[in-house]
Amino acid sequence: MAIPVVMGSVMRIPIGIITDRFGARRVFPALMVFSALPLGALAVWNQGFWSLAAFGFLLGFAGSSFAIGVPFVSRWHAGGGQGAALGIYGMGMGGTVLAP
Repeated sequence: MAIPVVMGSVMRIPIGIITDRFGARRVFPALMVFSALPLGALAVWNQGFWSLAAFGFLLGFAGSSFAIGVPFVSRWHAGGGQGAALGIYGMGMGGTVLAP
C-alpha cells in the first residue's frame, strides 16, 4: 500500500522538471494515459504480491500529478489570488492522503 504513495512523492521532482520543460497541457494528459496502463494491467495480471508491487510502483506516477497542477494553477491567477487558488487545489489533493 505504501509503494504507490512513496513513488508519487519521489516522482514529483522529475515530473515537475518535465512540466517546466514541456508544459502542463502536454504532461498531464500523458501522465493520465500512462497511469491507465498499469491499472488495466493490474486488473488482468494480478498473480501475486510481486505483480501487485510492480504495478503499484507504476501507479505511483499518478500521485505526482500534484507537481503538474501547482504551476498550472499558479499561471491562471494573478499574484494576489495565487495563495487562495493553491490552497483550494491543495485541499482537493488532500483526498489522496485520506483515501488509504
